[in-house]
Amino acid sequence: MAETNRKKAPDESAAAKQPGQRRKTNRREQQRSVETRQAILEAALNEFAERGFDGSSVRRIGVRTAVQN
Repeated sequence: MAETNRKKAPDESAAAKQPGQRRKTNRREQQRSVETRQAILEAALNEFAERGFDGSSVRRIGVRTAVQN
């Protein structure tokens, strides 16, 4: 099987080349992701409680959480 001479994207790190190693992530980014998920879940639960399943919309859930589309 012939090998291709593919250029690596600039975001591919040396750690990604070695098996078993993951890219290090910023803890603040992880915490913000957790907080965003929690806010979306709470907004969705409130939306469903107020309007029911059929009356709820993803757009209103986004507005409640101030998530940008």
